[in-house]
Amino acid sequence: TGWFYSVPPAFIQGAKLPVMAGALPRGAVLWPRRHRCARLPGLVLTAVAVFAAGSVIGARGEAFITAKDYKTLNDASKLSERSCADLDEDSMGSLDLRAAHQDLRNGAEGNEDVLVETLKEAGSKDVKLQDELIENLDFTMLVLGAFSVVLAVICILIWLFCTWQACPCCRACRCFQRERKAGPICRAFHAIGLLVVFVLVIIGSYLAIHGRAQAIDGLNRIECQFSTLMNTSLGGEDDPYFVGFLLVMQTCDTLKDQVKSGSDMRTTLDAIIRETRSVSEAVMLTTSTLDLLRLHLEDVQNKEPKGTTGDDLFHICSSNFCDRGLEFIDLSVAIVNDGLGSALSKTREEMSKQMSGSSLESLDEMIDTALGPLKEFKDMIVGRADEIITSGIMQDIKSRANDVILIAAGFFIGLAMLFLLFACMATSLWLVREKVRDLETARDLETNALEAGENLQYSRVPHRIACCVWTCSIFLIAPALLIGGILRVVSVPLSVMCVTLDDFDSEMMRDIAPFLGVSFEGDMGEMMSSLVDNCLVSENTPLNANVMDIIFLRNEADEKVYLRTKLLTTISTPVDAAFGAIDELTTGAGNVFPKLADSNSVVSFRKMLREQPFDAMLIPREKDIITQEDYKELFATLPDSTHTISRCSDFTLVGSTAAPGIESLIGQLSPWSTVTEDPNPTGCDDSISCLDGPNKEACEAGQKFVSLKRKVVDDAEYKCYYFEDSNGLKCDVKDMTSSFGSYTNDCIITQDGEKVTKMMSESCSLAELRDHLAKFDERLDKVFQRLDAQTESMFPKISSDLRTATDKYLLNPVKDMINGLNCGFMAIAWQGWINSLCYQGVYGFREIASAFRMIGLTILGLALLMNLLWRRTVDNVNSDIYGRYVASEKE
Repeated sequence: TGWFYSVPPAFIQGAKLPVMAGALPRGAVLWPRRHRCARLPGLVLTAVAVFAAGSVIGARGEAFITAKDYKTLNDASKLSERSCADLDEDSMGSLDLRAAHQDLRNGAEGNEDVLVETLKEAGSKDVKLQDELIENLDFTMLVLGAFSVVLAVICILIWLFCTWQACPCCRACRCFQRERKAGPICRAFHAIGLLVVFVLVIIGSYLAIHGRAQAIDGLNRIECQFSTLMNTSLGGEDDPYFVGFLLVMQTCDTLKDQVKSGSDMRTTLDAIIRETRSVSEAVMLTTSTLDLLRLHLEDVQNKEPKGTTGDDLFHICSSNFCDRGLEFIDLSVAIVNDGLGSALSKTREEMSKQMSGSSLESLDEMIDTALGPLKEFKDMIVGRADEIITSGIMQDIKSRANDVILIAAGFFIGLAMLFLLFACMATSLWLVREKVRDLETARDLETNALEAGENLQYSRVPHRIACCVWTCSIFLIAPALLIGGILRVVSVPLSVMCVTLDDFDSEMMRDIAPFLGVSFEGDMGEMMSSLVDNCLVSENTPLNANVMDIIFLRNEADEKVYLRTKLLTTISTPVDAAFGAIDELTTGAGNVFPKLADSNSVVSFRKMLREQPFDAMLIPREKDIITQEDYKELFATLPDSTHTISRCSDFTLVGSTAAPGIESLIGQLSPWSTVTEDPNPTGCDDSISCLDGPNKEACEAGQKFVSLKRKVVDDAEYKCYYFEDSNGLKCDVKDMTSSFGSYTNDCIITQDGEKVTKMMSESCSLAELRDHLAKFDERLDKVFQRLDAQTESMFPKISSDLRTATDKYLLNPVKDMINGLNCGFMAIAWQGWINSLCYQGVYGFREIASAFRMIGLTILGLALLMNLLWRRTVDNVNSDIYGRYVASEKE
């Protein structure tokens, strides 16, 4: 990641994100993320939508990444470390998600689909959401859920009217007072009832403790998830891989800086491109030389020469030369284009194109388009995160919830245990010592022995303890039932919300889209549905889908073009293809590459040019010339004369028969004529005077044919092509020389700032054309030797230096950015959010509600049991007192 800056980056401890020196205060660190917790998916989904919108709208702002961004990232990392460190990982691992889901559906009290239906109906007609929600709610189930609240009120009313009977002054309120003997069944009933109460209190206490643990753990996880979300959204994640929005923006911002003139990227790449220009020049010169030769062989003026007046001379370039030469040229061009030198040149030119003004402007515009919306999103989450983290609101909520639940649970459990203890004391005293001796008997106990059961009276302790229990239990029963009922009622909408979140998918999103005011028709609907199904609620989490493979645009042909394809096609694909061609040609070759100058095709082509003079390849067009009246008698008498070549002497190709020249034809006519030899020993302008005889017509036809051949040789105009130098004069690459890799007289000129070759043509004679074509042997040798030398010399600079610089400054940042915009973590975040909020938080609150209700109902049962015990014992005590009073009156 050192490519980000022209100065060495300072890596913050424990984080992937490189930052500039001074971006954070001294000593600030980014804490490592040890917990893969859920992140709020709504923010990430918003980021995806904003990034997608960035392909259409957006503009660059100022200060894309500030010190505040890094401070927020640092604070979020510390909060994540602190809040996630003490989480009980086993609490989630042991959670039965299926059972928890079913519990939430049960907790919805028959309203599990009401939220979705309400949103659908509110979106389809002009109604208020709250009115539609009230209309759709099943209040029957809510009333049943609030049963404990109603029971609490009833218990308070009964307590207000019935506790007076416990007062000594209100004995008249106690109906049917009498002494009640307790048999074994009655005693067993009280003992078993007390045991049942004890078990239920223990179960209720466990539910309260477990529910509190789940609820508080859920709140802790929500805090952990929030801080981890901020850390992940800004700084990225390793598993599943997500690059982070700060790094995306930093990449884009750095690329924008790098495309400016004078940047490290421009300076490095421009220098390498300039240094390797010679290989492109060598390729261009080689192909230009072949094109120059092609012009000679394709020119009709050379292939089928005309007379000075434009008359047809009935001659044509032999296919063994012109057609075969064109085939050699095509083959040689293919060899050059498929060769390593051309691959190096194309790679260099592709990089030069990428560094050109239009490509850089396109990249700069693309970066500008994306940075604006990303900056707005980054500022939004940084602002929210900084506000929440700085204010400590999440810690306050967690702390207060923990305190309230702990106090309530402690109060209820402690008071229940206290009541249970006193109930046990009352019951035990009643079972063991229902009757005791009176005080006078007790004083005489040592001197006066008494028989069993004599002078005993009912103990007053059991009924007093039982009275305290059942009269005071209302202070536990009422709040426990009331709070438990309220929590139970509140858990219904929470359960409805959780069931809706757990069942959320693209189909549900489409159903509620009208209420959200969002259109899910057309391409936007398809992309948003794909985002939900592949990212948010994906069951195939390891897929880790890339957002760039989901969001697409439309081209001019109305075809889908995904953002990954668009970016790679614009930047990466052409460059990768260019370097890929080099790799294909050099795989397994080591540092030894075949020389194009030594290839069989080039060697054979040069041999043909060297050994086959053009005038020997210019022959009569047999199918046309034999029909001409002037030459019929000759061809009828001497059929082989149609093969006469356009040079004086005969010519013999290696491995073939000799082709007759003009002198051979004149020699064949000599028996029928008088021949006057040409005084020029190198010429063939011998004059012919035909003699009378049977072959005179054939001789005269031969005389005309010789005149035709002389027109082809001496009078016809041919076209010679040359390179043109910067002064407009002829230039010949056979005169090219080199010195330490620098070439002179190479016929390459500068035109409009580009290195090019320019061609010119002029009329020439057959002899000049013949000599000019023969020298292409030397020209091709020069240009191919230069191409091979430059290929070998420039190979390391292009294949290594240019590739390294391109990867460092351009390809790696773009590919890392594209490959890092994955959304696999969103499914984990979504499910983790539901697990924490619903399967722990709401589920825990429901357990607490159940625990409070169970404790309240259990203590209510205990109060009834103690009321029965109190009434039995107090009646017995009063009956005993009354009996003693009656006995004393009789005495």
